[in-house]
Amino acid sequence: ASEYMDESNYPPMALQAGFTAIIPFHGSWKFKASADAYRRTDSENQGLLGGELSFYEILTLRIGYAFRSEADDNTVSCGVGLAFSMIVFDYSYQPHPELDAANHYFSVGLKF
Repeated sequence: ASEYMDESNYPPMALQAGFTAIIPFHGSWKFKASADAYRRTDSENQGLLGGELSFYEILTLRIGYAFRSEADDNTVSCGVGLAFSMIVFDYSYQPHPELDAANHYFSVGLKF
């Protein structure tokens, strides 16, 4: 028998709530601002802020900030998106200072 047989393991559960505001300005430009509160049973509370600036829904620039309970764990992420008809290309960058590394995310999607 394993020494872990008597331990109780529960799946991680999360609760997230937030809001988004869409602010049209200066003709073809649109700005979206969002804020979220996030809590998982196996981690500390987080506050998430983000902004997205789009031009004709063709070019999109994004930035986000995560507030975590551990002071050194706050991070900024950013990204860019390009849309050509139904095809969407996205790139985002998320640093991980504690690992002295970063994640680069690329995606291609179809918009219906």
